Amino acid sequence: MELSYSGDSSTGSLRLMAWRWTYDVGGSPATSADFPSQADAEAWLAEGWRDLHEQGVPEVTLTEDGRVVYGPMSLDPA
Repeated sequence: MELSYSGDSSTGSLRLMAWRWTYDVGGSPATSADFPSQADAEAWLAEGWRDLHEQGVPEVTLTEDGRVVYGPMSLDPA
């Protein structure tokens, strides 16, 4: 498993970086659970995008510690 860390080398402190999906459900902002890697976050979406779409989620955005990695990405089937 790939882990991403962020920290200050001068203090020796490290923290696990969080990957998560952000989206709107019925006009209310929501987020997925935190994932330790981009691959884990993408695997979760690959398994659950249909459920999100059925709940009315039109698109999702992948973030890493609040930074947009990519998106918004439509959940409409092609």
